[in-house]
Amino acid sequence: MSDNTGDESIFTKFKNLVSYKINNAVSDPNAEKYAAERAKNKEEKEKQLAAAKINTTVDTTKSNPNQFNAKRFFNKIINHTTQIIRIIFFPFVALMLAMIVANEMIVYTVPVRIIFFIFTFLVCCFMTPLCIILGFYYILKGGYSYYINNMTDRTDKVIIMPTIYALLPITMYKPESSFLRFFLYPFTYPKSAISEAEIPKTMEAYLKDLKESFKDLDKVKNLPFFSKQLEKIEIKLLKTLHDLSITSKLNVSAVPLVPVTPVAPVTPVTPVVSVAPVVPVEPVMPVAPLK
Repeated sequence: MSDNTGDESIFTKFKNLVSYKINNAVSDPNAEKYAAERAKNKEEKEKQLAAAKINTTVDTTKSNPNQFNAKRFFNKIINHTTQIIRIIFFPFVALMLAMIVANEMIVYTVPVRIIFFIFTFLVCCFMTPLCIILGFYYILKGGYSYYINNMTDRTDKVIIMPTIYALLPITMYKPESSFLRFFLYPFTYPKSAISEAEIPKTMEAYLKDLKESFKDLDKVKNLPFFSKQLEKIEIKLLKTLHDLSITSKLNVSAVPLVPVTPVAPVTPVTPVVSVAPVVPVEPVMPVAPLK
């Protein structure tokens, strides 16, 4: 019994000795003081942040809405301006860019113009960075066009920016009804004699660029099959794609009218009644009465 007690006391003394040595080796009064101050500063900062949050909430919830508050006023202005830009400005810019792209596709068929118009509008509405990039592209393109055509010594005008014919140029038919003309106005072209004169120039410039892009054109243009196809392309681009006489064709009735030569007015003739000649009557001799 005494041996067990002795063993336990030795073990306890050894344990205490080890704990004492380790505590003395790692303990530092300065380090403990620094840790205590740091914990205290952290608690004070958390209390200050909590108090500031409570004060902000109280000021926001308990402020009098009838009393003028400059901060609240400017916040409302910023919020409303941002909403207006999102709702009106960017869709408007997207519509204008889609219009420019559709008019630049005037050298292609109507389905191509419609597809590019819809695609550009949707991309610019839902992807703001692309809308900004496309807008800057056309701004720089317009500036370069103005510089080349108005600030240099060039005599011939270079077509760089597209001519705006309509919001979405898809038809050249102009109805006689004012009601239909009002609803079809964004889609009909050309609007004026100036824009009408620009269509052949644009198509000729596109056909010229198309031929110049094909370097071996001179070698194969005289081949029978290729010459026929080239002739079809020229007819399509220069005549049938934009038939400037389509308006008059659509307004003429199905039965052609023969022009009537105007007749000179006829002088009215007064009718003459023929009178029979009067035959003279001989006098009648009186007859004697009978007895």
